[in-house]
Amino acid sequence: MRIHDHFSKIELQQLLARSDAQAWLAVLTSWVLVALAFALVALWPNPLTILLALIVIGGRQLGFGALMHECGHGSLFATKGLNSWVGKWLCAGPVMYRIDDYMVRHLLHHRHALHRSVLCSPPGCGLIEEAMIVLVPFEPFDGGVRRFGRAACSSSSAGR
Repeated sequence: MRIHDHFSKIELQQLLARSDAQAWLAVLTSWVLVALAFALVALWPNPLTILLALIVIGGRQLGFGALMHECGHGSLFATKGLNSWVGKWLCAGPVMYRIDDYMVRHLLHHRHALHRSVLCSPPGCGLIEEAMIVLVPFEPFDGGVRRFGRAACSSSSAGR
């Protein structure tokens, strides 16, 4: 299955076009929701509002992480400078992360995530082993991905 089988070239261009207005809307929506969650607890402090605020803020932390990811790839805003500044100060900062450190590990993940030798090749390896191996490329050491992948597969399939 290819994406070009389902979308025309013009439709893909429209879908992939970057919009600063939509990007700002996504970033500002997250910040407004966080501010409203704090305001809710400040105005009506009780266990229910605190729980609701924690859920909203936790969801927005995940949202900030997703926005940071897009900024790191340079795909949220139309310009590299805006992606860099917003990603660093408005998306990575609230989740106590440095976008540069994240991108080093994330690009390593992209390099190895679909590499066949990283995935579990012996028969009988289940989803848990594959999930463990997919997490390994985030580690910043060289060569450990393949060793851990083979070790996880061989140790999990040895007892079967």
